[in-house]
Amino acid sequence: MSSWPVVELREVAEVSSGDGAPQDAAVFGGTGTPFIRAGSLALLLDGTTEAQLELIPETEAQKRRMRTYPAHTVVFAKSGMSCTKGLIYELKGPAHIVNHLAALECGRELHSRFLLRWLQINSPARLIANPSYPSIRISDIRSDVILLPPLAEQKRIAAMLDAAEDLRAKRRESIKLLDALVESVFFEMFGDPATNPMSWRRRKLGEATLIEAPMVDPTEAEYRQLLHYGPDRIEPNTGELLPAVTAEEDELISGKFLCSPGEVLYSKIRPYLNKVAIVRDVCLCSADVYPIRPDASALTKEYLAVLLRSRAFLDYAAGFSRRANIPKLNRKQFAGYPAPLPPLDLQRRFAAVFDSIERQKDLMRTHLAELDTLFASLQQRAFNGEL
Repeated sequence: MSSWPVVELREVAEVSSGDGAPQDAAVFGGTGTPFIRAGSLALLLDGTTEAQLELIPETEAQKRRMRTYPAHTVVFAKSGMSCTKGLIYELKGPAHIVNHLAALECGRELHSRFLLRWLQINSPARLIANPSYPSIRISDIRSDVILLPPLAEQKRIAAMLDAAEDLRAKRRESIKLLDALVESVFFEMFGDPATNPMSWRRRKLGEATLIEAPMVDPTEAEYRQLLHYGPDRIEPNTGELLPAVTAEEDELISGKFLCSPGEVLYSKIRPYLNKVAIVRDVCLCSADVYPIRPDASALTKEYLAVLLRSRAFLDYAAGFSRRANIPKLNRKQFAGYPAPLPPLDLQRRFAAVFDSIERQKDLMRTHLAELDTLFASLQQRAFNGEL
């Protein structure tokens, strides 16, 4: 274990929260200082720049006495469901922040990148007092503790972890580029499904697919061995199934679907309407996901999967709502989509390209998983003073 001192955050950082969000849209302009909301964190961590967020002109900020936080301030959500997600972000430049965020401005003894990495492994979410009403008090953040190596050691640790994170980011970006390649090949071979520039014959999806009925056959023991997917277990746009949970005893109820390899999972409700995946192994999916079996004489699973992720189909799906403010697609609406169906031999040529790209993605996912394991090990060893 490390012999580094343990200090309270209040000793090495100024801890505060931001300002109330302006309610008048006219406050925001085309120039000014970025305004960061709790919902901005996920966007910023996914590559959105601060300049792409809402901007508040200096005159408006002064009128409202809004505080400007300097670059390298570390921020995270302190109230609402956002504070349960453990999203930590370091400002790249000056910004205003909403009062749902906590802001930590490092003093001379604390390096901001070290603080960010520390908070990633020691999530502020652990300070939530009541999970039913998630919030983190500023006083609890101030009294939280951190290991404090010498500043030079903090910078060395942060640089090492940043380098490891860069490798993970590059691998994730490579996977995204392969996903973009699939979409590009699809549009090159078939054209935009919305305009159907190659005049492929259109056919209602219900005539070329079957949405499976609820499962009833597995025994309880078999049921518990199956992996269970809901819409939140499908990565948007990539077709990747995230690690799933094993069905629990209290889930032995009707309304689940038994899915077979070759079927396509499609989420029928927002905010998951563009989540599509091809089933590789027998699994369960929730009633919020349709398992779709394509008619092999008219449709390949690969063509169907990319078609269902297209903007044309997403726009079609988003136009339906069975209940106010809850857009979803029922079976009849799904079946009614007039899908352009290219010749099967052309679809099969696309399927070959699709499968080749998927094999490359599998290799990259394996490498990414190894990098994730390495990164977690580096974090633990770094903060234990073992590196």
